[in-house]
Amino acid sequence: MKRYLPIALLVLQALVFFRHVLFLPGYAIPWDLRGLHLPHAYLWADSLAKGLLPLWDPYTYCGRPDLANIQAGALYPAMPVAAAMGLVFGHDTLLYWLECTVVLHVALAGIFGFLLLRALGVKRTSAYFGATTYQLCGFFAAHAEHLGTTIAAAWLPFALLSVYRWHKERSWRAALLLTAALALTILAGHAPLAAVVVAACFLFGLLLAILDGGGLSILVMTAVASLCAALLSLAQLAPTYQLTNLSVAQFRADYLGSGGGVPATALVSLVRPNYYHIFEPAQYKLPDDLTYMYLYCGILGLLFGLAGVVLAGWSRLNRVFAILLLCGTFATLGDTTWMGRMALSLVPLRIKISLEPEISAAVLCLSLAVLAALALDRLVPNQRLACVLAVAAAVDLIAVSSGRPMNAYPVAAEPGVGRTHIDGRPETLQRMLELTGTSFPPSRVDTVDAALAWSTTAPITRIYTANGADVMAVYRTMQARLAFAQGQRWGAYYQIENLRSPVIGLMNTRLVISSPRLDARRLAGSPFRELTSIPGGYIYENQAVLPRFFLVSRLRPARNLEEAAALLKSPDFDPKHEAIVEGAPGPPPPAGEPAGMVSVSKYGLQQLRLSVESERPAYLVTSETHYPGWRAYVDGRPQPIYYTNVAFRGFPVPAGRHQILMRFEAPLFWWAAAASALGWIVWAALLLWGRLTICGRLGAPSGPGMARSAMGTF
Repeated sequence: MKRYLPIALLVLQALVFFRHVLFLPGYAIPWDLRGLHLPHAYLWADSLAKGLLPLWDPYTYCGRPDLANIQAGALYPAMPVAAAMGLVFGHDTLLYWLECTVVLHVALAGIFGFLLLRALGVKRTSAYFGATTYQLCGFFAAHAEHLGTTIAAAWLPFALLSVYRWHKERSWRAALLLTAALALTILAGHAPLAAVVVAACFLFGLLLAILDGGGLSILVMTAVASLCAALLSLAQLAPTYQLTNLSVAQFRADYLGSGGGVPATALVSLVRPNYYHIFEPAQYKLPDDLTYMYLYCGILGLLFGLAGVVLAGWSRLNRVFAILLLCGTFATLGDTTWMGRMALSLVPLRIKISLEPEISAAVLCLSLAVLAALALDRLVPNQRLACVLAVAAAVDLIAVSSGRPMNAYPVAAEPGVGRTHIDGRPETLQRMLELTGTSFPPSRVDTVDAALAWSTTAPITRIYTANGADVMAVYRTMQARLAFAQGQRWGAYYQIENLRSPVIGLMNTRLVISSPRLDARRLAGSPFRELTSIPGGYIYENQAVLPRFFLVSRLRPARNLEEAAALLKSPDFDPKHEAIVEGAPGPPPPAGEPAGMVSVSKYGLQQLRLSVESERPAYLVTSETHYPGWRAYVDGRPQPIYYTNVAFRGFPVPAGRHQILMRFEAPLFWWAAAASALGWIVWAALLLWGRLTICGRLGAPSGPGMARSAMGTF
């Protein structure tokens, strides 16, 4: 009971904290969990049902890479498990399984924090107090919507525990576990926090080496573990690196400024949690994201944490974590302080655009929690009193932070992201599916002035859209959208502004949604006419829409993307009869209209089949996003694909009748996945070898009892 009671309490606390979303109907973790992570989970489930990985999303942005988007966290082990549960219990339960994933990792944050404190020599009651302070702190309470953030923050204390074990014992088992923890942190999907966890491990190791002795070999071990973690997660990092260089994410420096950070006023929430009306989002007026402005760690956690700082003069461990607390605080404030601005000015731009200083609050909260546990252990020797204080801290944190809008939002108050609740009405979705389903594959929709959910939830609703809202949107796609919208090159969400642009029809956009009724001046000269109305908006039909796949006889060559984008905006560009092509597809088709037709026999998640029949050579134009990894085959023979009309696939086809296959093969991912798989095999072999070595030294057979002994040794 003494050994496992704190662990059981930490698990129970996580369940109680999220009781609204776990056990009460009508509540959900809001915002990004539903708007960002849930669509990826739907695509995971659909792909899994077909025996595929979620490599490609055909619903959004005329198609986009999905797994390469690190925010999806597609390769983190919990994601395929949640997708499988969705297949077993129904897609409508996917949000619940994502919420369970959040709760699981909040529980793990407490357990790992407890193990870290026990390794530091803290008594069980004090370790439980510190683990509770971290587990239920404002960081987890406010960032429940950010799945990758929650997961990465949960692994932070385990990573520091592994560094500390290496420092004390030079255990290669600790090094292997640090490698796995860092790899899982990367796979979680929040790259900035993964970088913070790695940096915290280095700083922690450096402080231990300086203040506690033992040499700098700990830094070498941490560096090797970090590199090996990158290898273990290469299946995610390689395609993400490729997408970053081909997406609008490469231009983050255009709007990033000097680096980011929360204002020092956020520290007020340590004492007065709702000072800025964080619990009433409608009344929150600050420009900063409210999830970063909430740092409440409990009154007892704050008081004992400050006492732990004062005790730094008498304890090396207190000094280590006091310095970590100071560094975590200044990192969280980022460029809002002169020290932060100076530090960030020294960081190369290529690295700085990948940082998010605000997320360093995880280190701030963990350091404060550890200092609080160290102080309680030293100042309150009476274990009964310490137990009362620990329980009081848990009650305080749950009472103040649980059930707030950041972690338990009434579903009825946040419509627009459920499978059957676009704009809060199930009939709206059904009506749109009927309107788009008159062709195969279904035509696309776009928006003029309508809810963002139409663009972000396409994998949920299965309503194909030409738009999206993703910070890793393919750059060429956004350049094509700028033919009928105004915006910066780094933008990821642009609604239609110029309804007269033929590029709208080129994207196979047949229906446009607008919340207000469009006036006659807006529609004048455009091919759009009002078709019908839906609850909360109006639908307009594009009478000049082009098919997903068709043939043209005229080509406009372009030397590069910039020239192609300029031609796409040219007033004399006629997408129905000509195509803008980059590269050298060979001699242009003969003059005249191609007497032929294209029919779609299969349109799947990652491949499609066409039948093409033409009396003369022609050029196949598609409204499908082109991206490295797509391959085309004409009658089984490979056919190069060319960037057509800025962002899409196209290639010449000879005269006659032909069968065409296009498939997303993603060779970069599979090569990287092979390297990662080999790395995990080596990792497991080394871990097993270490376990067998321990068994041999102890002269005992391996088994469940030995597993417990080895874990106790760790």
